[in-house]
Amino acid sequence: MRVHPLIVLLFNLLLPVAIMFPGNPYQHGFFLTFAAAALLWSGKIKRLAKFGLFYGAMLLLSVALRHYSGVAIPFFIMFITLTLQFVPCAMMASILIWDTNASELIAALALLRLPKAFIIALTVVLRYIPTFRREFVFIKEAMRLRRVPYSLRHPLRSFEFFLVPQLFRCALLANEITATGLTKGITSPDRRSAYSDGRLRLADCGLCAILLLGTGGMLLWR
Repeated sequence: MRVHPLIVLLFNLLLPVAIMFPGNPYQHGFFLTFAAAALLWSGKIKRLAKFGLFYGAMLLLSVALRHYSGVAIPFFIMFITLTLQFVPCAMMASILIWDTNASELIAALALLRLPKAFIIALTVVLRYIPTFRREFVFIKEAMRLRRVPYSLRHPLRSFEFFLVPQLFRCALLANEITATGLTKGITSPDRRSAYSDGRLRLADCGLCAILLLGTGGMLLWR
């Protein structure tokens, strides 16, 4: 079982809006529980454990920093708090990025009757995130083989070593994606068929209702 892409997109739209209206102490817990349940329902236990370890480490760091005094300590605590607030977003987005292929995403977005240009652009952006990670590993390995120095002590210079090859790869990949899309008739004005069924199932409707009612309840109950 997997969470429908539209529910993931709805979640990532509602959570930032809810963060803008703080006041309910259970609001963050609701979104965190929903995202954890979605990963469990999708069978991504290992990924959930990684997010749990990251969340726990950041929470312990935030608690530890409160025992120290300094000019920069409140800034770091605020940064960690904001990071923790958006962990549920990252948990849900991981389903969309790693577990949903382009055909399923396009079929799901087509239900919303959105412009084709917007659907294609959003799909390409989401599909490029795993590619960016893979290209980053390739660039790092190439730098190691050529003994190009990179270190956290010189962040600007190291960033330049990674940025320039990545920009060239982006240009090449853009041409490849454009050629692939044209080959598959992406510019055709006719409605495209899909192997995957993008319609919402009964379980998806239930999850959507829980998300909407829970978010509304958290915003109204203060």
